[in-house]
Amino acid sequence: VVLFFSLLYLAFWAWSFPYKRGLVSVLPLFSIAVSYVVVKTMNLKVFFERIFGVLVVFAIIFQMFYLAPDGLGKVYQRMLVFTGLESQEEYILRNEETYAVFKYINENSPPEAKVWVLNDPRTFYCDRQYVTFFELGRVDSAEEILSKLKKERITHLVFNQYLWELLYKDRGKYPTMINVLTAEYLDAVYEKYPFMIWRISYAELS
Repeated sequence: VVLFFSLLYLAFWAWSFPYKRGLVSVLPLFSIAVSYVVVKTMNLKVFFERIFGVLVVFAIIFQMFYLAPDGLGKVYQRMLVFTGLESQEEYILRNEETYAVFKYINENSPPEAKVWVLNDPRTFYCDRQYVTFFELGRVDSAEEILSKLKKERITHLVFNQYLWELLYKDRGKYPTMINVLTAEYLDAVYEKYPFMIWRISYAELS
C-alpha cells in the first residue's frame, strides 16, 4: 500500500509542484527500503546477488525525482563546488538571488541598520536587524508614514517585485506606501529584478 501510494505521489509531485520538501511524505517508504537493505547485508552473498541491483535501480529513480526540479546544470555546478573548482559563495550567488540582495545590505549598511523586508520570506542571509511585518495603521500622508518608520528605526526597505506581481498584479507596480514615499524619501540603492532596496531618507521630515 505504501509503495503504491508513494509511486502515485511521486508522479503527481514531479508533475505539479516539484520542490524537494515535497518528498517528505514518501520518506517512510525510503526508510523501509533502507532498513531492508541493511538487514540483508548480514548475508553478503544474498546482498550482492539479489539486492544490489534493486538498490541501484531505486537510487537512480530517487535521483531522477530528486534532481528533476533543478536539471543537470545544477548537478554540474554542485560537482564543481564539491571538487573545489568553485566556491560555495560563487555557487550561491549564481543560484540564489536573495543572497546577493542581503549581501549588499550586510556590506553597505551600518551595523545599527534595521531592514523592513516587505514581501520576501527568505531572510536567513540578512545579518542586520530586520522585520517582516510592520503595522502602519491608518495614515494620511507621507510624513505620517515616515514618522512611524523613524520611530521603529527602520533604515532600509527590501521589496520583491515578482512576488508582488504574482499576488497583487491588480494593485500597480508597488504598494501604495512605496508610491507615496518614493519621490522624496526613498533612495534606490539596489535594483536588480525582481529585487529593490531603498534607503529611507529622513532629512526632509520636519
